[in-house]
Amino acid sequence: MSGAAEAKVAAESVRERLGVKSPVAAIVLGSGLGALADRLKNAKRVPYAEIPGFHAPQVVGHRGELMSGSLGGREVLLLAGRFHMYEGHSAQAAAFPVRVVHALGARVLFVSNAAGGVRRTFTPGDLMLIADHLNLRFRNPLIGALEPGDIRFPDMSAPWSPRLAVLLDDAAREAGVVLQRGVYAGL
Repeated sequence: MSGAAEAKVAAESVRERLGVKSPVAAIVLGSGLGALADRLKNAKRVPYAEIPGFHAPQVVGHRGELMSGSLGGREVLLLAGRFHMYEGHSAQAAAFPVRVVHALGARVLFVSNAAGGVRRTFTPGDLMLIADHLNLRFRNPLIGALEPGDIRFPDMSAPWSPRLAVLLDDAAREAGVVLQRGVYAGL
């Protein structure tokens, strides 16, 4: 199982080792942001192999570590790499680390990934803020028994925080980085 109860067990198995107190966010580092793990101050690490319910990633550049430390003076959790459905994991298993960082206290989630684009105006290396999703894999982590605290049919009309989107736009502008907006199509 990869539900709320298992997430709580996994979180408690690493809480002390990571020294987690009150993380402001959890960041999932995809292939493009893996090096951010090296910028974490006072970093503590637990390999995925030592966390109940986690799997070792098979993708190059995915370290397979849950990390804690500080970025910009704020406590954060990093998922340095992830395991994917295309590696043979269920949607529930692939989503399980998000349940674990939530059980550790993170209420903001920043997810990064490297993906191809079909919009002709995109160029390799463009950054894109995901404005919406298309699930064309037809696999969903919410299938099955309803977990405590979950909503059977969550409102997906605005899946991401508008306030955080504005902050990301502002940060990109200040850094002189072009930030595209688009729809992520999971294929």
